[in-house]
Amino acid sequence: MFLAGCSDKAVKDNEGNGGSDNEGDEPVETEYLQLYPAPGNLAQNVIGMDHSVWVNTGGGGYGSVYPEYAYFDFKGSVAIKVKPNYSVSSVEILPSRAQIVPKVNGSEISFVIREPGQYFVKINGDSENGSSATKNLYIFANPPEIDAPSKDDPNVVYFAPGVYEHKFYKLESNKIYYIAGGAFVYGRFYGVELQNVTIRGRGVICGEHLTSLGDEVLFVLIRKVIILKSKVLM
Repeated sequence: MFLAGCSDKAVKDNEGNGGSDNEGDEPVETEYLQLYPAPGNLAQNVIGMDHSVWVNTGGGGYGSVYPEYAYFDFKGSVAIKVKPNYSVSSVEILPSRAQIVPKVNGSEISFVIREPGQYFVKINGDSENGSSATKNLYIFANPPEIDAPSKDDPNVVYFAPGVYEHKFYKLESNKIYYIAGGAFVYGRFYGVELQNVTIRGRGVICGEHLTSLGDEVLFVLIRKVIILKSKVLM
Protein backbone atom coordinates (compact mmCIF):
# COMPACT_ATOMS: atom_id res chain seq x y z
CA MET A 1 0.00 0.00 0.00
CA PHE A 2 1.21 3.49 -0.83
CA LEU A 3 0.34 6.44 1.39
CA ALA A 4 1.10 10.02 0.42
CA GLY A 5 0.03 13.43 1.65
CA CYS A 6 0.99 16.62 3.40
CA SER A 7 3.45 16.97 6.24
CA ASP A 8 3.06 18.30 9.78
CA LYS A 9 1.37 21.60 8.98
CA ALA A 10 -2.03 22.91 8.10
CA VAL A 11 -2.94 23.19 4.43
CA LYS A 12 -5.12 25.83 2.82
CA ASP A 13 -7.70 25.64 0.11
CA ASN A 14 -8.36 28.38 -2.44
CA GLU A 15 -10.65 30.23 -0.06
CA GLY A 16 -8.01 30.42 2.65
CA ASN A 17 -9.54 27.74 4.86
CA GLY A 18 -7.55 24.83 6.20
CA GLY A 19 -8.28 21.91 3.90
CA SER A 20 -7.39 19.91 0.80
CA ASP A 21 -8.69 19.13 -2.66
CA ASN A 22 -11.81 17.25 -1.68
CA GLU A 23 -13.63 18.34 -4.82
CA GLY A 24 -15.51 20.98 -2.84
CA ASP A 25 -18.09 18.45 -1.63
CA GLU A 26 -17.25 18.34 2.06
CA PRO A 27 -15.26 21.03 3.89
CA VAL A 28 -11.97 19.94 5.40
CA GLU A 29 -10.19 21.84 8.17
CA THR A 30 -6.74 20.38 8.83
CA GLU A 31 -4.98 22.00 11.76
CA TYR A 32 -2.19 19.43 11.97
CA LEU A 33 -1.09 16.40 9.96
CA GLN A 34 1.92 14.15 10.50
CA LEU A 35 2.78 11.30 8.18
CA TYR A 36 5.56 8.86 9.01
CA PRO A 37 7.98 7.93 6.21
CA ALA A 38 8.33 4.18 5.79
CA PRO A 39 11.82 2.64 5.90
CA GLY A 40 13.23 2.19 2.43
CA ASN A 41 14.51 -1.35 3.02
CA LEU A 42 11.32 -3.08 4.10
CA ALA A 43 10.90 -6.66 2.86
CA GLN A 44 8.54 -7.06 -0.08
CA ASN A 45 6.16 -9.28 1.90
CA VAL A 46 5.31 -6.46 4.31
CA ILE A 47 4.60 -3.92 1.58
CA GLY A 48 0.96 -3.81 0.61
CA MET A 49 0.05 -4.22 -3.04
CA ASP A 50 -3.73 -3.82 -3.18
CA HIS A 51 -4.37 -0.17 -2.29
CA SER A 52 -2.92 3.29 -2.77
CA VAL A 53 -3.92 5.82 -0.11
CA TRP A 54 -3.56 9.60 -0.07
CA VAL A 55 -4.16 12.00 2.82
CA ASN A 56 -4.91 15.61 1.88
CA THR A 57 -3.74 15.22 -1.70
CA GLY A 58 -2.91 18.90 -2.11
CA GLY A 59 0.45 18.20 -0.47
CA GLY A 60 3.48 16.14 -1.34
CA GLY A 61 5.82 13.65 0.24
CA TYR A 62 5.59 10.03 1.26
CA GLY A 63 3.94 8.42 4.24
CA SER A 64 3.81 4.77 5.23
CA VAL A 65 4.11 1.70 3.05
CA TYR A 66 2.74 -1.26 4.95
CA PRO A 67 0.47 -4.27 4.33
CA GLU A 68 -2.93 -2.73 3.77
CA TYR A 69 -3.06 -0.21 6.57
CA ALA A 70 -2.17 3.44 6.92
CA TYR A 71 -1.42 5.47 10.02
CA PHE A 72 -0.93 9.16 10.70
CA ASP A 73 -1.53 11.84 13.34
CA PHE A 74 -3.93 14.70 12.77
CA LYS A 75 -6.05 17.40 14.33
CA GLY A 76 -9.17 18.83 12.74
CA SER A 77 -10.22 16.81 9.71
CA VAL A 78 -8.50 15.16 6.75
CA ALA A 79 -9.55 14.05 3.28
CA ILE A 80 -8.75 10.42 2.46
CA LYS A 81 -8.50 9.03 -1.05
CA VAL A 82 -8.16 5.30 -1.70
CA LYS A 83 -7.49 3.68 -5.05
CA PRO A 84 -7.66 -0.14 -5.05
CA ASN A 85 -5.97 -2.03 -7.86
CA TYR A 86 -9.19 -3.98 -8.41
CA SER A 87 -12.78 -3.08 -9.35
CA VAL A 88 -15.04 -1.67 -6.64
CA SER A 89 -18.66 -2.73 -6.28
CA SER A 90 -19.44 -1.51 -2.75
CA VAL A 91 -17.77 0.48 0.04
CA GLU A 92 -18.56 0.97 3.71
CA ILE A 93 -16.52 2.76 6.37
CA LEU A 94 -16.59 1.12 9.81
CA PRO A 95 -17.35 1.62 12.60
CA SER A 96 -20.78 2.64 11.39
CA ARG A 97 -21.23 4.92 14.42
CA ALA A 98 -18.68 7.27 12.81
CA GLN A 99 -21.30 7.96 10.12
CA ILE A 100 -18.71 8.38 7.38
CA VAL A 101 -20.28 8.21 3.94
CA PRO A 102 -17.71 7.43 1.22
CA LYS A 103 -17.96 8.59 -2.38
CA VAL A 104 -17.00 6.28 -5.21
CA ASN A 105 -15.85 7.44 -8.62
CA GLY A 106 -14.93 4.39 -10.68
CA SER A 107 -12.29 2.62 -8.61
CA GLU A 108 -11.47 5.72 -6.54
CA ILE A 109 -12.91 6.09 -3.04
CA SER A 110 -12.92 9.36 -1.08
CA PHE A 111 -14.16 10.34 2.37
CA VAL A 112 -13.38 12.67 5.28
CA ILE A 113 -12.21 11.68 8.77
CA ARG A 114 -13.06 14.16 11.50
CA GLU A 115 -12.29 12.23 14.67
CA PRO A 116 -9.23 10.20 15.72
CA GLY A 117 -9.94 6.48 15.68
CA GLN A 118 -9.42 3.12 14.04
CA TYR A 119 -11.30 2.69 10.78
CA PHE A 120 -11.95 -0.24 8.50
CA VAL A 121 -12.56 0.45 4.81
CA LYS A 122 -14.82 -2.42 3.80
CA ILE A 123 -14.54 -2.81 0.04
CA ASN A 124 -16.68 -5.38 -1.79
CA GLY A 125 -17.66 -6.76 1.61
CA ASP A 126 -20.32 -9.19 2.72
CA SER A 127 -23.44 -7.19 3.58
CA GLU A 128 -24.56 -9.92 5.97
CA ASN A 129 -21.27 -10.12 7.88
CA GLY A 130 -20.17 -6.87 9.57
CA SER A 131 -16.43 -6.61 8.91
CA SER A 132 -16.02 -9.31 6.27
CA ALA A 133 -14.28 -8.25 3.07
CA THR A 134 -12.10 -9.96 0.51
CA LYS A 135 -9.22 -7.48 0.92
CA ASN A 136 -8.84 -5.46 4.09
CA LEU A 137 -7.77 -1.85 4.49
CA TYR A 138 -7.33 -0.36 7.96
CA ILE A 139 -6.71 3.30 8.77
CA PHE A 140 -5.27 4.30 12.15
CA ALA A 141 -6.01 8.01 12.48
CA ASN A 142 -4.29 9.09 15.70
CA PRO A 143 -4.44 12.36 17.61
CA PRO A 144 -1.19 14.36 17.76
CA GLU A 145 1.38 12.69 19.96
CA ILE A 146 1.99 14.42 23.28
CA ASP A 147 5.18 14.41 25.36
CA ALA A 148 7.24 12.02 23.26
CA PRO A 149 10.26 10.92 25.30
CA SER A 150 13.78 12.04 24.47
CA LYS A 151 16.15 9.54 22.92
CA ASP A 152 18.83 10.99 25.21
CA ASP A 153 16.96 9.99 28.36
CA PRO A 154 18.87 7.07 29.99
CA ASN A 155 15.54 5.50 31.00
CA VAL A 156 14.32 5.42 27.40
CA VAL A 157 15.05 2.62 24.93
CA TYR A 158 14.50 4.51 21.69
CA PHE A 159 13.73 2.89 18.33
CA ALA A 160 14.31 5.58 15.72
CA PRO A 161 12.76 5.28 12.23
CA GLY A 162 14.18 2.30 10.34
CA VAL A 163 14.00 -1.50 10.14
CA TYR A 164 15.13 -3.58 13.13
CA GLU A 165 15.99 -7.22 12.51
CA HIS A 166 14.31 -9.98 14.48
CA LYS A 167 15.37 -10.06 18.13
CA PHE A 168 14.09 -10.88 21.63
CA TYR A 169 13.90 -7.69 23.68
CA LYS A 170 13.97 -8.30 27.43
CA LEU A 171 12.04 -5.57 29.21
CA GLU A 172 13.43 -3.87 32.29
CA SER A 173 11.61 -2.15 35.13
CA ASN A 174 11.39 1.65 35.13
CA LYS A 175 12.03 1.89 31.40
CA ILE A 176 10.15 3.44 28.50
CA TYR A 177 10.38 1.56 25.20
CA TYR A 178 9.58 4.08 22.50
CA ILE A 179 8.82 2.91 18.94
CA ALA A 180 8.98 6.07 16.83
CA GLY A 181 6.76 6.56 13.81
CA GLY A 182 8.53 5.04 10.82
CA ALA A 183 10.23 2.36 12.93
CA PHE A 184 9.50 -1.26 11.96
CA VAL A 185 10.67 -3.65 14.69
CA TYR A 186 10.76 -7.41 14.11
CA GLY A 187 10.84 -9.34 17.35
CA ARG A 188 9.31 -10.09 20.71
CA PHE A 189 9.22 -8.01 23.88
CA TYR A 190 9.06 -10.02 27.09
CA GLY A 191 9.57 -9.64 30.83
CA VAL A 192 8.72 -11.11 34.23
CA GLU A 193 8.02 -9.40 37.56
CA LEU A 194 8.33 -5.90 36.20
CA GLN A 195 7.36 -2.50 37.53
CA ASN A 196 6.73 0.77 35.77
CA VAL A 197 7.26 -0.34 32.17
CA THR A 198 5.88 1.63 29.22
CA ILE A 199 5.81 0.62 25.56
CA ARG A 200 4.60 3.45 23.36
CA GLY A 201 5.07 5.30 20.10
CA ARG A 202 3.72 5.37 16.55
CA GLY A 203 5.87 2.64 15.02
CA VAL A 204 5.23 -1.04 14.27
CA ILE A 205 6.18 -4.23 16.13
CA CYS A 206 6.09 -7.24 13.80
CA GLY A 207 6.08 -10.84 15.07
CA GLU A 208 6.40 -12.42 11.65
CA HIS A 209 9.50 -14.46 12.57
CA LEU A 210 8.12 -15.85 15.84
CA THR A 211 7.88 -19.49 14.78
CA SER A 212 9.42 -21.63 17.52
CA LEU A 213 8.18 -20.33 20.86
CA GLY A 214 4.84 -22.06 21.18
CA ASP A 215 3.26 -18.67 21.91
CA GLU A 216 4.29 -17.06 18.64
CA VAL A 217 1.19 -14.87 18.49
CA LEU A 218 2.35 -12.91 21.55
CA PHE A 219 4.45 -10.02 20.27
CA VAL A 220 4.55 -8.54 23.76
CA LEU A 221 4.59 -10.92 26.73
CA ILE A 222 4.62 -9.57 30.28
CA ARG A 223 3.98 -11.79 33.29
CA LYS A 224 3.39 -11.00 36.97
CA VAL A 225 2.84 -7.31 36.39
CA ILE A 226 0.34 -5.06 38.13
CA ILE A 227 -1.07 -2.39 35.83
CA LEU A 228 -2.91 0.52 37.41
CA LYS A 229 -4.96 3.18 35.65
CA SER A 230 -3.90 1.90 32.28
CA LYS A 231 -5.11 3.22 28.96
CA VAL A 232 -4.31 1.42 25.71
CA LEU A 233 -4.31 3.49 22.52
CA MET A 234 -3.40 2.50 18.99
